[in-house]
Amino acid sequence: MAKHYIQKEVRDHFPYYSSLKDTEKTINSTTILLEERGNHKGRAIGFTPLHCTTSSALLLVVEANVNVKNDFQFKIIDENLMRRPCFRFDSTGLPHFNLLDIPLLERVVKTPHFHIFTKEGIEIAYKTDILNKNEQIFLNCSELALSYFFQEENILFKKSPEIVVSGQLLPPETDVDPLEGESFHE
Repeated sequence: MAKHYIQKEVRDHFPYYSSLKDTEKTINSTTILLEERGNHKGRAIGFTPLHCTTSSALLLVVEANVNVKNDFQFKIIDENLMRRPCFRFDSTGLPHFNLLDIPLLERVVKTPHFHIFTKEGIEIAYKTDILNKNEQIFLNCSELALSYFFQEENILFKKSPEIVVSGQLLPPETDVDPLEGESFHE
């Protein structure tokens, strides 16, 4: 089996990391402004604070390819824990290969998918049933995907923020709401 990369900050502080996943977080921003990254032509990135009782240094990061509408990432970074994202959603890209002791066919997780860390500090990708059933809808509408990321990461909001790139709003591409009828909090 291949050697695992261990994220020591997560492994050494897993109870904190686990509580961060479970803790309700809130976002007050109504717009997330993405600015083009100078070192990555065609990519834009934006940051906005998240609020929770567990951490005072949470950031929501939204990154998008300005030339490819279905290429975006959502990340949560806790600057008190580590500089890498604690939780992440990838819309496109190469499949993730989970280095766990599971059958080979179950190790490959195609995009779109979420990322979390195990108690050993190993990053893994996973998909939910909702994501599997509505993959194309989420790929075609970054704002619906962001709302689902909020649900998965326990982020409360009054109105899902609009994502703005280079002064232009990224419009929803569908009238279908894949989250209709889903319970966000029990």
